[in-house]
Amino acid sequence: KLDFNKINLRTATVSKIKKIFIQLLNNICIKLKLVGVGYKVFKIKNSNILHFKLGYSHDIYFKYPSYFKISILKGNIIYISGSSLENISSFASVIRSYKLPEPYKGKGILYLNEKIKLKLGKKV
Repeated sequence: KLDFNKINLRTATVSKIKKIFIQLLNNICIKLKLVGVGYKVFKIKNSNILHFKLGYSHDIYFKYPSYFKISILKGNIIYISGSSLENISSFASVIRSYKLPEPYKGKGILYLNEKIKLKLGKKV
């Protein structure tokens, strides 16, 4: 007689072990893009702090953990790399929450390959 609870438990543990091996062998990278006039990000030298200019009246300073490797290209593209996909994706979503993409002009922090379907404005 088959016990389906044991089978589900085995497949779950096998998939978790497989996921751990993939994360150890591969370096995972998520790319974010700042879209908007004057939206920039800077990495403060010799520290783990990102400095965002996102069109607010104040600048945003964000301290990130040392186990992430962050590189910035042209001041508006952020590469976040590390070993754990869950940690990197949650970190990218926290950064993205500072300026979510808005549907009328498409400004905000986007994933690099993300496309926003823009809404139509007011018709006169």
